[in-house]
Amino acid sequence: METENNLTAEEFGSLLELKEEHEPYFDAMMYAARVIVQRNHKYTGNDKDRDVFANFVLDAQIQNKSVQEIFRQWVSKKTVRIMLNDGDYADESFTDSLRDLANFSLLFIGWLFDIEKMNNRIMPLAISSKDKNSKFTLGAIAGNSKE
Repeated sequence: METENNLTAEEFGSLLELKEEHEPYFDAMMYAARVIVQRNHKYTGNDKDRDVFANFVLDAQIQNKSVQEIFRQWVSKKTVRIMLNDGDYADESFTDSLRDLANFSLLFIGWLFDIEKMNNRIMPLAISSKDKNSKFTLGAIAGNSKE
């Protein structure tokens, strides 16, 4: 999987072309991107020092599942909510669900990009502010290890 973060000049040019040629698509992409920082902050319990995946990792621990399974659950829940929409596409909750689906998908991709590093990393457990200093390893949670 390619994980290069920096846009090349060619990729940046392609984004500018996208904006010019398909402005609604570009606007939708930016609409989804704007919420990422806000929602990701929420997923960490509003603790900027906590890992953005803490919410998903804790959910995996509680359910005794891998983080990949948790991401599939979250994506599935949003997909079902979208599918059950009664056709009111102007409904704010519908567009919020679409934006959440995009965000969960990007977080899932980020998790997969970073999984090698995560297997060897220790993260703070996100149960409560009293437990901020609790630690656990991600080997078994990541789904790559039999710890």
